Amino acid sequence: MNDYWPAVYMFIAWVVFFGTHVGLGATGLRRHLGPVRFAVVFLIVASVSFLGLCATYAAVHFEGRSGFGVRGVLLPAVVTVGFVFMASALAVYPRSPMAQVDGSAPEPRGLARITRHGFMVGATLFGLAHAAMATRLTGTIFFAGFAVLAVLGSVLQDRRLLRARGPAYAQYLAATSFFPFAAIAAGRQRLVLSELSAWGLVGGLVAAAIVRAAHPYLFAAYGLPFAFALLGPAWFFTLRAIAKASAGPAKTAY
Repeated sequence: MNDYWPAVYMFIAWVVFFGTHVGLGATGLRRHLGPVRFAVVFLIVASVSFLGLCATYAAVHFEGRSGFGVRGVLLPAVVTVGFVFMASALAVYPRSPMAQVDGSAPEPRGLARITRHGFMVGATLFGLAHAAMATRLTGTIFFAGFAVLAVLGSVLQDRRLLRARGPAYAQYLAATSFFPFAAIAAGRQRLVLSELSAWGLVGGLVAAAIVRAAHPYLFAAYGLPFAFALLGPAWFFTLRAIAKASAGPAKTAY
């Protein structure tokens, strides 16, 4: 049983993070504080719990039962594709429905034709591939949690935006898909390569290379390098959205 305790600690750390990350959104705190103050509180609480999650993994990632330890070139390639999805989503985020403060849902273009949740799809690929490659059960649990969080987060985000924006977002949902290329295969969208961001492709490949090179150091110092690498973009885009919302509604055009 002692071999399983590190995995149990890792699971508990994820439960705490899920509880704060999802639980806050399920309360009436958003209505009480308003969207701007709620976003600040949410980001602070999520950051603290995420730092705890990373610190837990940094402490136990060499301990406990063995993981799957899958080797080969396929899973690293999947991780790279995941980075490309995430970078591409960040490159076009200001034009996405999630970033609009006026309640609009722009016509799907580029990455949105492939998947409406490019960042979440990338995080899912990243998490599942690393979960399979992990040599310890702690690593399998740690990285699988990112995939679960991404899928659950996509569902909850769609539900929240549908409630908030009504028919405009319902039409966007009907025209797009979460699973990559599903809307294209169903005939609801078409692939337009010229609309895809070259910066997303380059950024994803560069990010994958940097992370690969920094692999031995990501979980040094209580996992702070890994934590800050993920929290940095989250803080940037949240504060940017807050500034945009505080400046008043303004439509974003393609």
